[in-house]
Amino acid sequence: MHLSFQDLIQPLSKAQFFTQVEGQSARYFPATGERFAELFGWADVERLLDMSSLWSDQSLKLVLDGAEVPLEAYCVPGRTREGQRVMLPVAAQLEDYLSRGATLVLDRVEDLTPAVAALSRHLESVLGASVVCNVYCSWQAHQGFPSHNDTTDVYVLHIAGVKNWRIYSGRALNPSAHAGHHYSHHGPEHHARAKGQIQQELELKPGDMLYLPRGQYHDATAGSQASLHLSFGINRALGMDFMQVLMESLADDAHFRQALPHFDCPTALGAHLRVLADRLHAQLDDQDLVAQVAGWQRQRVLRATPVRMQLPGRKAGDWLRVIQSGQRLVTAGEGLVLADGEGRCVDVSDAEAGLLEWILNQELFACRELHAAFPEQVDAAGKLLDRLLQAGCLESI
Repeated sequence: MHLSFQDLIQPLSKAQFFTQVEGQSARYFPATGERFAELFGWADVERLLDMSSLWSDQSLKLVLDGAEVPLEAYCVPGRTREGQRVMLPVAAQLEDYLSRGATLVLDRVEDLTPAVAALSRHLESVLGASVVCNVYCSWQAHQGFPSHNDTTDVYVLHIAGVKNWRIYSGRALNPSAHAGHHYSHHGPEHHARAKGQIQQELELKPGDMLYLPRGQYHDATAGSQASLHLSFGINRALGMDFMQVLMESLADDAHFRQALPHFDCPTALGAHLRVLADRLHAQLDDQDLVAQVAGWQRQRVLRATPVRMQLPGRKAGDWLRVIQSGQRLVTAGEGLVLADGEGRCVDVSDAEAGLLEWILNQELFACRELHAAFPEQVDAAGKLLDRLLQAGCLESI
């Protein structure tokens, strides 16, 4: 069984996490057993590095004592498999910098190992956002990056060794890659003021997780041993992204394809802009726009993945996704009802309660996994899944 989002945030429930933690404050989740032992490890790092054609200045970097190592120090000009000109790392120089304590960062590994890919899909399904996963390898008590903030929420899963984290009181308001709103667009003096005082100091060990909300200032230093962690960045759609979706629909309105009056005629220009504003307001009031934006978000997140392919031994439609709409099992009279925030409800028998609890905790699962968990209730499971699909509580992907 793959790790789920619920596995990461124990002992909190998803409802507690979303109302009390997400987007509000950093939260430390101590290890519960060796929960990341089968997720990722040093052997996976070695295997990934052996896939040398994956790595270039676009996907691999070194950071030493708070500064990125210049590419020229460990890379040479070359080409990718597709023929694109890039800087390619040289193994000997790379190893030399690592021996000096440089932090190695491997970007975009969310699809490169089965277990990490599965967890990434779970996070995307629950959080409604695309996920990027990076690998960080550090050692010799060196600090990699300086105190900084990120443009996404970050889930840090500590895999090996020890790493000391400092969380600061300062937090940037909704940082993004746009001009003036990214960490790199400001100098050291700004960050020294903005990060504030140390709010929390943590020592992360294998199995620990740290949640950092978008914009939260932090830094980290490896212990005396080699340290390895995965960082899952949650890329949510922004209001500015919505405007891009809206722009596509505006092209269907002839008023928005009409030329603007000359800039020397402010009266005519003002009247024309008022017409456009009225047309825009009408577009925003159109309920079809909600469905259009929801569909765009869904497509952005639930992109084609290997779990959707019909390979030998895999049945089409075998994978199911739990709709994230606040579904919960409640008592109604003498029975049970599955209800959510969108007005959907399904009557559930006492015998089905265990099945339903398992389903709601999975987020994304294969029918065969449900059958394996409840081998004596296969028929009952099938009937329950049919009702949940019909009610819109599940979807087949």
